[in-house]
Amino acid sequence: MVVTSSRAHAVLYKREIDKQLRDDYGSQTHALVAFSSKVTIDGHEAPYTEESMNPKDAKDIREAFKKHDYRILVVANKFQTGFDQPLLHTMYVDKKLGGVATVQTLSRLNRKGPAAKQDTMVLDFVNRQEDILTDFQAYYGQTTLDRGTDQQKPYNLKFAVEAVGVFTPAEVNEFADLFVRQKAPGQKISSLFTKIIQDRFLPLEEKDKDTFRDAVERYVSQYSFISQIITWLDPELEKFYLFTKLLLKYLPRKEESLPKEIIDMDLGGKESA
Repeated sequence: MVVTSSRAHAVLYKREIDKQLRDDYGSQTHALVAFSSKVTIDGHEAPYTEESMNPKDAKDIREAFKKHDYRILVVANKFQTGFDQPLLHTMYVDKKLGGVATVQTLSRLNRKGPAAKQDTMVLDFVNRQEDILTDFQAYYGQTTLDRGTDQQKPYNLKFAVEAVGVFTPAEVNEFADLFVRQKAPGQKISSLFTKIIQDRFLPLEEKDKDTFRDAVERYVSQYSFISQIITWLDPELEKFYLFTKLLLKYLPRKEESLPKEIIDMDLGGKESA
């Protein structure tokens, strides 16, 4: 979802996204656009409307968004509330938000989706981090935001994962060789992670398990986010990311103290970015 500041901006975004998809990528994907009434820009002969800009088979935007060819939605006010779509994964914000509108807009992403929905991300070009935090604190008991984004951060997080000593650099290299060069079957790769879990993770004290799990989750989440906006030149970070991302799938789930009904709720008492 691309959140724009006006109907005119929604039109411009829609036109440019479609142009780049078509001309630069040769893609059959089209952006959907949602705004009320009509708008005239660039001396266009006829006013732009939501109906005239969307494909003919996309009159129902909510249903059209589920189709593979319409997975981008540009909005101007519409769909910032009440759009409960589990497929929605990433949001680009080019609009000043405030108060309840902040929570309502960003919470469009807070819906459980398919297993492939991971690393949900908001890329905000307008709002200050401090203001987002303040807006959320009015509605959530605890809200945390990571402070700043810099190129050193993944190295620090990588060190925190390695410090626990659950796996070795040699095992990361072995995985990379199996996964990238040999394109080995899943069973062979699985045996590597199973051995790591059984030999070194399970014998840890519970607090050390939690420390390691949290460190891995943090590295995977942060690397995935930062790599969206910074081009990395260090292949070691990418290799480490692929390894830890798969390792997470093998780690036993952390025992929760809350009832399952509460844990499974979509309300979420903590937002992080």
